[in-house]
Amino acid sequence: MSREASLEGLFRCGPVQAGFLSGDGGGVGEGEGGAGAERAGVEGREAGVGRPVIGRGDLSRALVTGGDGERLSVMREVVLRALEAGEVPLIIDFTGAFRPLVRFAPQLRVHRVGSHAALSPFAAGVAGAAKVAALAVQEFYGLSRDERIYLEKAVEAAHAGGDGCPGFRSIRDRLLEAEAEAHPREGYKIEALRHVLWELDTGSAGMAIRAGSGAGLRLPGAVDLSAVPEPRGKALLGAAAFMRATAWGATAIAVERADWLIPRGASREFGLAMEGALLRACCGGALVIMGAPAAKSVPDWLADSATAVICCGGGPLKEGGRHAGVRHGSVSATASVGRLCVPALLKFSETAFGDVGEGEVDAHMEALGEGAEPLKAPAPGGKLLEGIFADRRSLVYAVEVLRLIRGGRIPVDAVSRRSGVALRRVIRALQKRFLIVEQADSSGAYWYRLTKAGERALAEIDENGGSGDESEADV
Repeated sequence: MSREASLEGLFRCGPVQAGFLSGDGGGVGEGEGGAGAERAGVEGREAGVGRPVIGRGDLSRALVTGGDGERLSVMREVVLRALEAGEVPLIIDFTGAFRPLVRFAPQLRVHRVGSHAALSPFAAGVAGAAKVAALAVQEFYGLSRDERIYLEKAVEAAHAGGDGCPGFRSIRDRLLEAEAEAHPREGYKIEALRHVLWELDTGSAGMAIRAGSGAGLRLPGAVDLSAVPEPRGKALLGAAAFMRATAWGATAIAVERADWLIPRGASREFGLAMEGALLRACCGGALVIMGAPAAKSVPDWLADSATAVICCGGGPLKEGGRHAGVRHGSVSATASVGRLCVPALLKFSETAFGDVGEGEVDAHMEALGEGAEPLKAPAPGGKLLEGIFADRRSLVYAVEVLRLIRGGRIPVDAVSRRSGVALRRVIRALQKRFLIVEQADSSGAYWYRLTKAGERALAEIDENGGSGDESEADV
């Protein structure tokens, strides 16, 4: 038998300082009295036992599950009422779904990371920042263990040298120093890491990282990642914000699509880092509210440690119990709270949020004194091949070699027997940077082929109209 509790009273009854509704069997915090209890749906007692009241402590680690519409309705309502009660939330918003809250919470900032706001995972300011950043890049960009260690050491060296927010160029310079001291066999690992950094630099998250200054985002605020189209770029920047939430002063953290931030198949080390950040936030008294399609969408440790699991279902309802075709109506959810022996049925009327466009967000941020100018960041470190081959003739020659290799027309034996040194020099440079590799065909003959990094480097040249006058090269 489920009992009713009112989500509306959850963040509005009781003294703000004391933490909203108390959970002592049906009362409310001092200062609200009977009127507050009636509004909270806890008036009267049944068989001498008060109706269950879900208090702030019950949401210290809450997991909200269900379909996208219903789950988002509950997440937005909880965040809005936390704002009304004086909490300072950090919202990690992957899709921009929390923008409509600005109409009801004028103090809420919308940090549009990637288009108007900067955020770097490599910035200092939290314990173990270098290791956390390296683990996140490893998780979402597929680094090997050794590559992750080299990245961690490079970021640590930058921090130790006084660079609190190292950019890609600074990290690459540290990697050059590490390569000079490493065994020659380790060179390919460092070179592979450089390619990952190049991919990150030129990807959708690169703008936000290059413009990063190490300064924290002002709260209360939403980290709006809708301007970053690449899922792994979203996840990397979301993890950077999550790790820094309490350092920025957040007393509540809301993550919609926690399964994107902490995938169920995440590595053990990355999971431990995220779990440590969550525990630090909870021990500091912060609320952590995660949204995901289902409990099985997130790692077991996250689902098992939840103090409350709010299961949304049915969606908005019209009068008479029929499903509504619009966003606004009566929303129901079932909350399983650890200290209650039975689930509580939550019912509330959804706020008519509506849609908020870019222009309205611009005006809102300007009213808060934040400014609404698009992000201007330094350009990426240049085309990959231009960084390898400094003079024009060598660059054109290398491009033609890559095109021939793409067409399968350069066997390994032909290069080893060729008397000219130009082709050998280009081949060695391309192999050293893992742009090409040797591969045997069905007859046992070895040919050069492009790696993914080589394909990207050649595509980058082709997208910019080629490398110039092809007559300069004689391959």
